[in-house]
Amino acid sequence: MSIKGTRKELYIGKTECNIITFWGNKITIEYEDLKRIDYQYCAPGQSGYINFIDSSGKISQFEYKDKLNDEKIRRTVELIHENFPNLKIRQKEVSSSGISLQKKKYIILIVIFMLVILAGIGIVFKYYIAHRNNGDSIVTIPIQGHNVPENFESPIETEVFTTTLTEGHYIVGIDIPVGTYSFFSKKGCGNLISDDGSINEIFDYESQVSPDIGIENFGTEELNNIPLTDGTILTVTSTQEISAGCEDGRVSELKLRNQELNEIELGYGLYAAGDDFDLGTYNVTWLEGNGNIQTNPYDSDTGINEIMGEA
Repeated sequence: MSIKGTRKELYIGKTECNIITFWGNKITIEYEDLKRIDYQYCAPGQSGYINFIDSSGKISQFEYKDKLNDEKIRRTVELIHENFPNLKIRQKEVSSSGISLQKKKYIILIVIFMLVILAGIGIVFKYYIAHRNNGDSIVTIPIQGHNVPENFESPIETEVFTTTLTEGHYIVGIDIPVGTYSFFSKKGCGNLISDDGSINEIFDYESQVSPDIGIENFGTEELNNIPLTDGTILTVTSTQEISAGCEDGRVSELKLRNQELNEIELGYGLYAAGDDFDLGTYNVTWLEGNGNIQTNPYDSDTGINEIMGEA
């Protein structure tokens, strides 16, 4: 079970859990090493969290804002308690201090706004009194205007974006947003390649493949600060699962594929796109048997040439 938090992702197991930071760092927490666990559900104006506290007092915190994750946190606590019944687990009651703080902030802003209005009225009144003996003379109070240049561009809207990439092709601007990415390996081994040549790496989770081929440090487990521009094609191969994320994702600019495709099942044989099935972008899933699936002509950025089936 996994839970997406504010800037981290939590993976729950029976004997341990892993917290993956936004930059791909993994924090492994063994339940048997813990002194206790504190947790609190979401509330208006307050985030939910779960704190893992080891015997030395060190706290590893996972924070989330989505109220829907409360149920996952509850199931997480029950799973840990079921396997480690002697581990002390405490639920923190939601305090009203956070809500009160929000109310105080709004009150302060309202008071400041009212003071500014009163100050403005006072200045105008003082100006009027100073010139009231001028008879019918008209007093003009200059107001500075704000001229907006014709070529002014609104700032680009960005937000944090995270996803998991498995074997396949991904187009930046359609499947994932434009942004500056960090990648880290979650499982398996394979290549991560971009058609513009900015990425060409072998990922090997926990060096699992290195002993088999006799090459130490055969692959990497993370890649940071990689800018991906609109239209770039990203390819993941083999058994690799890669977590990809950026802080400046232009999510609002993602484009739809605008295709209406039907699910099809293909057996042994040759099939022509456009004749035997509709043109488009597909997800290919193995159902039964063993064999090859490939496209002709083959293009490493858009095609497929894979052996599928049970090992």
